[in-house]
Amino acid sequence: MLKAKSFVKRTRGGGVVKIVREHYLRDDITCGAAMCASCMQTPVLAPTAQRVAVIDTNIAYHNMDVLAHPAVTDVVVPSTVIEELRSKQPQLASRLRSIVDDKAKRFFVFSNEHHRDTYIEAKDGESPNDRNDRGINIHCLADDAAAIRVTALWYSQHLGGAVPVILISNDAGCRSKAADEGVRAIGTQEWVRQLGVPELLDIAAPADTSNDVQGLEYSDYLSPALIEAGLRDGTLYAGVLHVNGDNLVEASISTDALDRDILISGTLLHFSIHI
Repeated sequence: MLKAKSFVKRTRGGGVVKIVREHYLRDDITCGAAMCASCMQTPVLAPTAQRVAVIDTNIAYHNMDVLAHPAVTDVVVPSTVIEELRSKQPQLASRLRSIVDDKAKRFFVFSNEHHRDTYIEAKDGESPNDRNDRGINIHCLADDAAAIRVTALWYSQHLGGAVPVILISNDAGCRSKAADEGVRAIGTQEWVRQLGVPELLDIAAPADTSNDVQGLEYSDYLSPALIEAGLRDGTLYAGVLHVNGDNLVEASISTDALDRDILISGTLLHFSIHI
């Protein structure tokens, strides 16, 4: 199936040229699930998987350490996620690719951008992110569905209830729309609780409860004047932060004011400082 989109563009010389972009869609792209009875494939997702998780881009941005944990398996990564990471955070895209390449992890990249039932066509002048957030009518799938929600819904319908399909998203609005469209969606912390991996709770980014920050309270930052005064009287220290590459909950600060490093243990939510 061929999707063709044409538009005109003015050249530097004042002329006008017509540009045609073609996007080929297929209906034989496999799902990677061993419990699927219709796809002819070498499966990636285990037949004994208790659930199939579909992740959105923000999960890849903010929870890569969670995704890398050995207990996190049987995950579908829409190709949209890979492309957005590659364009904005190439290092994260490379790390996600290394996770996908680990066969023990059972991560499957689904080509939603080239599947007839999951492709979302962009409007004139629409950015890729706006397109993903909008969605269009995709055959029997719900209107106004984001590209990744469309993928999750397609998996749920395609597997026919053989295994629960869950969208993992920390965006409250996305989860709400998913529920309206018939897709179960949960945040990262609930996901790791269901996986029975309590040590991941400290590093799992919390799910949003709203689209804004109402109800959240943060302590004020120190003013520049107080910082300068603290540095002068020795109650504050300035130094260089060194994060332990082998232990994500340990870091140290080296400062000229002390003859030893300051050790920081824990996460942003729970940490201790040792001087």
